[in-house]
Amino acid sequence: MAALGFRLRAEARSRWRAWVGLAVLIGVFAGAVLAVAAGARRTDTAYQRFTVAARAADVLVFSVPGGALATVDFDQVRRLPEVQDSALSAQYPTDQPAVQLAAMSDGYGTRFNRFRLLSGRLPDPERMDETAIGFTLAESRHLRVGSTLDIGLVPATGVDHGASDGGGQAAMVAPPRAVLKVVGVEAGPGEFPPQIGTGTQPAWVTPAFARAHATDIIGESVLALRLRGGAGDVPAFKATVQGMGGGKPVAIDELGPQAASVQRSLHLQAVALGILALLGGLTVGLVCGQLLGRATALESVDHPALAAVGMTGRQLWSLGLARAVLIGTGAGLVAGAIAVALSPLFPIGLAGNAEPTPGIQVDAVLVVGGIVAVVVAVVLLVAVSTWRLAGSAARGVAAGAAGARQKPSAVAELLARAGSPPTVTAGVRMALEPGRGRTAVPIRTTVIGSVVAITALAAALTFQASLSHLLSTPRLYGVTFDAEVNRTSGDDITLGPATPALLADPEVADLAVGYSAAPVRVGDVDAGALALQVDKGTLPPPLILEGRAPTATDEVALGTRTLHDLGAHVGQTVDAVLPESTAHPVPVRIVGRAVLPQADASAGLGRGTVATIDGVRRLAGDSGEFPDPTNAFLRFPPGADKARARARLQDRLDATLGKGWTVAAPERPTDVVNFGHVQNLPVVLAAVLALLAAATIGHLLVSSVRRRRRDLAVLKSLGFVRRQVMATVGWQATTLVVVALIPGVPLGVAVGRRTWDVLALQLGIAAQPITPVVALLVLVPAALVLANAVAAAPAWSAGRTQAAIVLRSE
Repeated sequence: MAALGFRLRAEARSRWRAWVGLAVLIGVFAGAVLAVAAGARRTDTAYQRFTVAARAADVLVFSVPGGALATVDFDQVRRLPEVQDSALSAQYPTDQPAVQLAAMSDGYGTRFNRFRLLSGRLPDPERMDETAIGFTLAESRHLRVGSTLDIGLVPATGVDHGASDGGGQAAMVAPPRAVLKVVGVEAGPGEFPPQIGTGTQPAWVTPAFARAHATDIIGESVLALRLRGGAGDVPAFKATVQGMGGGKPVAIDELGPQAASVQRSLHLQAVALGILALLGGLTVGLVCGQLLGRATALESVDHPALAAVGMTGRQLWSLGLARAVLIGTGAGLVAGAIAVALSPLFPIGLAGNAEPTPGIQVDAVLVVGGIVAVVVAVVLLVAVSTWRLAGSAARGVAAGAAGARQKPSAVAELLARAGSPPTVTAGVRMALEPGRGRTAVPIRTTVIGSVVAITALAAALTFQASLSHLLSTPRLYGVTFDAEVNRTSGDDITLGPATPALLADPEVADLAVGYSAAPVRVGDVDAGALALQVDKGTLPPPLILEGRAPTATDEVALGTRTLHDLGAHVGQTVDAVLPESTAHPVPVRIVGRAVLPQADASAGLGRGTVATIDGVRRLAGDSGEFPDPTNAFLRFPPGADKARARARLQDRLDATLGKGWTVAAPERPTDVVNFGHVQNLPVVLAAVLALLAAATIGHLLVSSVRRRRRDLAVLKSLGFVRRQVMATVGWQATTLVVVALIPGVPLGVAVGRRTWDVLALQLGIAAQPITPVVALLVLVPAALVLANAVAAAPAWSAGRTQAAIVLRSE
């Protein structure tokens, strides 16, 4: 042990800089991977922690004066034993269905259902012209603090106030408008997508606004409640409140399903980050394994001498392990520090808006576990190569002796016979021939590490290109239309007079009517049904991934995840029913697997049913459900400005049919949007790996220049000038990169495409992986330029080699 300690101290005094450099290099890249893994964990829990910190409501109870819904005594509701806390607010519809004004009162937004301010401040309770808007409204309208929100309100008595225009006719009075200054952008419980319908983009007004408009605009009171037992108390609470309605239904919104949809969406984003961390960790492990193998080989040069003076193979192995523990500990500490330093970058996207404690966060479990994992990985990677080298030394085999029997590089010989410039031949030879004895350089490990890094970079570019293609191709996630039309107010939800108006509209090129999310249950799985018939043009049907589209009343096509949840397959027969009707289940045959647009906030991508209109009516039986179509999907002529066309169509429907109709643009499913938020992360991670590969090549070049000083001196003695020596090192770097690019690019494309196929299957979308030809063509010269940039310093050092001094010392 004394000899072991003496040798370790001697190595540390002379080589500590190299050890520190290696530890920092491994630690930085391992820390980046740990940061992404910590970001995945933080993303997965962000919304759950947000709802706890915000004291989020469990249910909302509405009081709507008049109509078919009951008005209940809110004070009586507040006194129910299940209620823990509550706040009373009010909501005001606007002339834009997606936007809804809501009053901050009774501590709503501050004490209860607390808002997280993303920018600015909350409005002054005594100012009626200030508002804090939800982040969804800010994003859709490109609003920020200081912007003005000008929006129309719905007058309490209608637009006809009974005034006379002097001719005995009632004059139409313009509806009141609210001109509000945005003083803050917030994120509140229940405001996160996925949400579909009206009032999904809130603007919060003050108690002063509510008092000023108490009688002149339409509003409805809302009581938000937290229950003592959380979601477990919701069924009993709803049953009690419904009993207060006096025979009429009470409007109650349960917020649990929406929160579950948000959590599911963020979980998918967390899974994507976790996959990136896993792939990054494997790549870093492989590349750093090559670095450690090269370092171990370089350190083993003195093994024969140490064995000659009495050190055993076990002692040499223990020496290597002790060295690995020191390097691994340093690398682990650096990785932990990097992970903590990068923690403010996460979570990103939607989860970033929900994160209740942004900034630096120490994930103790992951950081400590990561440090231990780095130390263990370094020791294990070094242990195998050290055991082999130590055993060879103990048997009297000198390190690099095998290299003496190696054949010259066939590529270098071919270039020499072809008359290539001496700089090219020498550079290729130095890149592909490891050398002998003390001049040996671990070429193989460097090439393997570079191939791994190039593969990861090409895979990331392929994955990113496929994701970009998905985001820009709505048909791949089920959207084949430009607008959806439906009725948003009134007792009748059918299209009624809208259908002939749309058929006669010159800007409507293609039209299909039917049902977008009929409440169908297939087997024991709820799967909203899309059932359409084309009345004009040729609106494309949903994309069929397997089998065919249904044509008969007893046929359906299901989403990928619905099929998975059922444990069914195409060709199988299952029972289907309308769960809220009196109809009995009927058998249907699954004839296809389809991609459906997300029409229900509680559902997700890959879920749902495609059926014929008569097939849905067959499920209804004699229950009277679905007498007429409720939804219309349409496309505008090619080249039309879709946003302006939707606005013009909305104006025409309002003018001919009156208010109560919505012409809505198709929305990206939240799952797709959240993946869009991590769209550039694979490239960022790949860039980190590219830097790791560059560092690996740079380390090899520095080692090569230092250990092959004699070869460089010989070249100078033969007539090489400084410029030619520098060019030789440049050709060495170029050769290493070319050797890595040849297998790395096609292998990376294959890995990226396969990864995208697996992800598309999980999401239930059409898998159309894209090979980024342009990006890959740019990758090749970029890699060569980077390699030569890295080679500049070693080449300059090699050019300064003084042949006489080096040869004299040899």
